Amino acid sequence: MQYIVSLGTALLHLGLAMLVFLGYFHASLPAFFSIDSLSKVFLLILSNVYFWVVLVSYSYLKRPVMPKAEEGKKYYFLLLNFYLVANSAAMLSNHFGMYWVASEATTLSVAPLIYFYRTERIP
Repeated sequence: MQYIVSLGTALLHLGLAMLVFLGYFHASLPAFFSIDSLSKVFLLILSNVYFWVVLVSYSYLKRPVMPKAEEGKKYYFLLLNFYLVANSAAMLSNHFGMYWVASEATTLSVAPLIYFYRTERIP
């Protein structure tokens, strides 16, 4: 179920990023956020990479893992979606403080994903 929601989120984000990039959609963003030409490009790149990561994640999580890593599977897509939100916020922020908070949130969401197998090397 989490995979389907994440894949839907990836497709929605990719579609919206494409519409924003092409200029068909002009979003009204809250304070501390804005869209400029560079953020449009980076948002499209993020969305494309995120889509492919979610697509590959299904087979990645089906691989046999150590018992310690089995616990982390239930948080994988939650942290992946949190990363998408945090990185999108970082790219769209126009305030240094908001950028700092969003970029730290990306670190907090990615660190457990990097330490997924809880070993120094990937099996």
